[in-house]
Amino acid sequence: MTKRLFLFFGFIVLTAGCGGGGKTAQVSGRIMMNGQPLANARVSFQPTSGANKNEVGATAQGETDADGRYTLTFMGSGKKGATVGENLVSISKLDGPTPDPKDDNPPLRRELVAPEWNTESKQKFTVPSGGATNADFNVTPNVPAKPKYD
Repeated sequence: MTKRLFLFFGFIVLTAGCGGGGKTAQVSGRIMMNGQPLANARVSFQPTSGANKNEVGATAQGETDADGRYTLTFMGSGKKGATVGENLVSISKLDGPTPDPKDDNPPLRRELVAPEWNTESKQKFTVPSGGATNADFNVTPNVPAKPKYD
């Protein structure tokens, strides 16, 4: 009986560690804005479907270099790649330097990429099983709304 319980719980621990479901493949690309490479932008891919609705997959993210190029890695593990299949794409870049974590009142930073690429994103990219080196996107700048005066 003890041996069966040990085997059962061992199986549970092993399968629990395999969350994030699905196959993965390496993904890289380039982000452009107004015809120029967008440096220091954060790119993330969140799987939108899976074999099991409760097991969609882990988010993969990357940061663009000076030439706007990025390679995705899984959050937490650092493993290169993204989940194969359809992913929701989010791209963000904030102006100014990264705030000091010790600062209790850091200055506000403005989002430089339009909301349809981040907070309101519906942008999709299907990661093929063989991976992709062409996950390229041309984003639009965030144009702040002009204040209305009555």
